[in-house]
Amino acid sequence: MPESRVRGGAVRPIFVALAVLGAINLTACSTPDTGAAANSGATTGSAPGESAPGTEASGNNLLARLRSGGTVVVIRHAATDRTQQDVDERGDGRRVDFGDCATQRNLSDQGRSDGRSIGMEVRDLGIPVADVWASPYCRSKETADLAFGRAEVVPGLERLYPQRDEVADRALSERIREQWPAGGEPNLVIVSHGVYPSVLAPAVTLGEGEAAVYGGRGDAVELLGRLTPGDWSKLE
Repeated sequence: MPESRVRGGAVRPIFVALAVLGAINLTACSTPDTGAAANSGATTGSAPGESAPGTEASGNNLLARLRSGGTVVVIRHAATDRTQQDVDERGDGRRVDFGDCATQRNLSDQGRSDGRSIGMEVRDLGIPVADVWASPYCRSKETADLAFGRAEVVPGLERLYPQRDEVADRALSERIREQWPAGGEPNLVIVSHGVYPSVLAPAVTLGEGEAAVYGGRGDAVELLGRLTPGDWSKLE
């Protein structure tokens, strides 16, 4: 009997301890690890330091801002034919001739379709557009022509790609400040490349055919939103 009492008394505390540990583990598993998530800086669908397309403003708010004018919309040229290369990337010493599209990578059929679609949606949504600037590359000029029916070639936009020319960047940034449309005036559109004048900040990495919309004037510039070619039709 004494031996039985000793065994029974020892088993009971063990069961109690196991039950307590089980409750602690259950609580820990059911509590979100917010500290780890915050420290990791992880976000869904976007790279660190960037906003996912369309998250800076809701579709209705962004459309209202575009319709009211006073914004600068920078669009990377539409999708290109990746079987082609700019001749200066071929390593044979030749340079791109901006007057000869055969020396450049040009729009694909999908890119041309996207260019037309962007223009149609902009018109259908009643978004006013005044000046349309374009890089001298054929893919930028053709995107602008397909979408807006016109393009003013602005020297210097090509010098931000593939490496940023600081002199050109300063000159372009100053020109944008001077010609930024006031509220109520039609928007300024710039069709160029993945790298664009630094006055438009924060900068984001644009896919082909993607747009970034900026509001404000002077040094008070803000990113209002981003739009892929298929996003324009979702603004209503």
